[in-house]
Amino acid sequence: MAKEVGLRLLSTARTPVGENRTDYLTEKLTFNPPPPPKPPEVSSFANLLRTETVAVRTHNLSFSIHQGLLKTKCPVLYGRLTEPEWEDKESEYLRIVTSNDVVSAFMQWIYTDTYPIEKETQDTDGTSTVTENEPDLGELTNLLVHHIRVYVFAGVYQIRPFQSLAYTHIGRIIDTFRWRAQDSTPFIVATRVALVSLPMVDPLVGLFLELIAIRIKDVRKEAGFSELVRHFPDFALRLIDLLEPFDVSSTW
Repeated sequence: MAKEVGLRLLSTARTPVGENRTDYLTEKLTFNPPPPPKPPEVSSFANLLRTETVAVRTHNLSFSIHQGLLKTKCPVLYGRLTEPEWEDKESEYLRIVTSNDVVSAFMQWIYTDTYPIEKETQDTDGTSTVTENEPDLGELTNLLVHHIRVYVFAGVYQIRPFQSLAYTHIGRIIDTFRWRAQDSTPFIVATRVALVSLPMVDPLVGLFLELIAIRIKDVRKEAGFSELVRHFPDFALRLIDLLEPFDVSSTW
């Protein structure tokens, strides 16, 4: 009905001077449909999930990862798949020399931009279990060492956001347990691991330097402390500078 009314109104409309009536009506009745709606845009993340996968292998486990994600979030590792001089260029997998726990954390981060602060343990069936209970001294040591290794791994392959997250996790653990831990062994062990793997100027080394300084009264009593400062004299000198004035003649 609305269409008929429209035609009737147009047929009785006054033709503009100098215009052909038929052309005028034809022009006015021409229907220009709106353009079809654009399909919803696919997110860049979804597009990355459409890329082919490659196997990332440790000494005994294999993980599949989309090459698009690897290229976008870790170009250095991706380069190992594509650079001509790579000795395993014919292979369809990427071998990484590190622990399964570190690779598991990396896989979680690359797909979710995070990984748990609690350490995941690999079960016998290949699945992972997150430890959520408050750790004892041995577990606290392992937890700190785990995140240090993640930090080092991320630094080696220049994955700055991943490295920053590992640093944040370590800082949170230290803030939580620096006063609650009954002895300083976990912190001494973690400091040693950091010093073996990182230069003295690294921010994480500085974090452990401050931690040892804060707990110096307790740390001095631990057997591992004397060994730590003996094997890492540069660290000992920085610690002395931080604690100055401090008489170390009777204890170091």
